[in-house]
Amino acid sequence: MALYALYLSNSTAPTRETMTESLGGNLCRCTGYGPIIDAAERMFALPRTDWDLARRAADLSTLQALTHGETVTLSDGHATVQLPATLDALCNLAAATPEATIVSGATDVGLWITKQGRALPRMIATSSVADRAFTVIETVMVDGTERRRAGGGASIEALHGEGGAIAELISRFAGPQVRASGTVGGNIANGSPIGDLAPALIALDGRVTLRHGRTERRIPLEAFFIAYGKQDQVKCSCRSIGRRRMRKILRSTKSPSVSRTTSPPSVAPSTSA
Repeated sequence: MALYALYLSNSTAPTRETMTESLGGNLCRCTGYGPIIDAAERMFALPRTDWDLARRAADLSTLQALTHGETVTLSDGHATVQLPATLDALCNLAAATPEATIVSGATDVGLWITKQGRALPRMIATSSVADRAFTVIETVMVDGTERRRAGGGASIEALHGEGGAIAELISRFAGPQVRASGTVGGNIANGSPIGDLAPALIALDGRVTLRHGRTERRIPLEAFFIAYGKQDQVKCSCRSIGRRRMRKILRSTKSPSVSRTTSPPSVAPSTSA
């Protein structure tokens, strides 16, 4: 599947290094990786089938036709999932139903269900939110300083595309398909100070914009973590990193210290995405 995804996303053969990276997160105890990469190189010499190209075009057209600005609610009587289409709707739903689990790529929450057998009676999925501020990584001015801001719904693979030291770090996270599903906000909002991104972003002096309904506030990322598995408030907007500091990551054998807030948060729903 990983190689087929590589085949679909490249019209010509990529480098052997790229092929190797595309297999990240996959284990093989049979043939070894050498023959698999050799096969990957040979597959690009094969002609692309018309039926495959036509099917992909038809699937894309169908998905584009489904785009709309309404919140969709699905329920089977046992569990309910809501899919808001805007950032405002997402934040309003999260404020109105604090018991709901917020799900983005499900790279973490999915394991709660498949491995732990947990039931999630109410979920809010962020995958339909199309607001640019929620989905992209861009340069913005914050307090007179140019910073890089990542929307909570931006994929970890998009952050990998920033290049530099942060990309080198993220290349160690699973494989491209998992990184394309996992989100920056979800990776942080699970409340673990030793999550994939948290130590590096704390070292980079990262900040989070927290939103509850229409109320927003910005705090240092380090202050977002109250205790292991507990966070200050549902993260619904963005995180910013000084652009100059984006190019370097402090190297340390220990995770950065986690500060505990001295006053209780204004709102603290338990969420993960």
